[in-house]
Amino acid sequence: MSLLSGQSPLSFLLVPFFILNLSQCQSADPAQGQSVGSVVQTVSDLEDEFGKGVKDRARFDEAFAVRSVDVIKQKAKLFADHYPSSNERRIDLFRPHVERIGGAYVGVGTDQNFTFIAWARSPVAYLMDFDSVIVYVNRLHFLFLKESPDYAAFKKMWDRASRKETAELIRQRLGNAPDYAKYVEAYDVALRGYSGVPDRLKELEWMSSHFNFRSFHNDDADYQYIRQMAVDGRIQAVLGDMNGETTFREVSASAKRLNVPIRLVYLSNAEEYFRYPQPFRVTIQELFTDEKGMIIRTVTAGAKEFGYPEGEKFVETHPFHYNLQNIKKMAVWMKDAPHPLWVYDMLKKRTDVQKGFSVLHQDPYECGFLPAKPSVP
Repeated sequence: MSLLSGQSPLSFLLVPFFILNLSQCQSADPAQGQSVGSVVQTVSDLEDEFGKGVKDRARFDEAFAVRSVDVIKQKAKLFADHYPSSNERRIDLFRPHVERIGGAYVGVGTDQNFTFIAWARSPVAYLMDFDSVIVYVNRLHFLFLKESPDYAAFKKMWDRASRKETAELIRQRLGNAPDYAKYVEAYDVALRGYSGVPDRLKELEWMSSHFNFRSFHNDDADYQYIRQMAVDGRIQAVLGDMNGETTFREVSASAKRLNVPIRLVYLSNAEEYFRYPQPFRVTIQELFTDEKGMIIRTVTAGAKEFGYPEGEKFVETHPFHYNLQNIKKMAVWMKDAPHPLWVYDMLKKRTDVQKGFSVLHQDPYECGFLPAKPSVP
């Protein structure tokens, strides 16, 4: 559910009257982040550079590659060994703010990424996790997408009743791969218990019936979009620790080589479990992004104080609050806010949009968290 190592993480209603234009949230410090000139924002832009279906395969692969990853030295102390699916039910709240935003996508976790990628129409995507099993669950998702012409076929591959047939498909496609055992392990984990991938796919239908949630499971255009990404090899899953000094920065370097600014970074609720160590702060400050880039996050810490939406799965114990933040504003927090800093303290400065959903659209100076900088003549 997160890509944070050595920690213990747990684990949409439209807004017609108040949708903040986050692309206008400029950094108070123009030196923050990397500037982006003429950029690749859409699939059409990418095809102009590499050809339809990424025809110039070798050149694209060289640019898209994440050339090195973090070494995960300590297994995270989780409430469960693995989190193969999301338990965030109200991601529909993000849709008005991320739809058609384009640019590169970076995210933790599994299925929820497909929703955000399809809405954003991201031309490339990087899925990171500190848990190697989840990395391989995502790679199985990619395989099943390529093998399934529609969502019904994709869902059937994850059906527990189809386990024998799906296992045979995995063997046929990947049996000779040196990491075949990793795929077998990931498939087994993804079907376990009551929070596996099949259970989440059923829950997507519940979310649709209760909150008019539309995503790759009931919108063929969204499904075909993410399927084409898998077919074209424009989405990858890599091992990484967001507090590390390698994977996240290599993802940024890859996006820079492609000249695709990172527009969405989905962190789930991982920020609750650390206090923004220096490596993370440096990564955010140096991220290859632009003024439209946004952080997508959820939090359980403070959710009952901040507010949570209807339909949460664990209302009594761990409901989620859903929040957006401009990445360049976040970079100012990471540069100037003192150590230690907790996401809970930042979210006290949020602007509520509706019940359970907010935007943190000010840097620490603008919101009064830090004294105002002296004016410069």
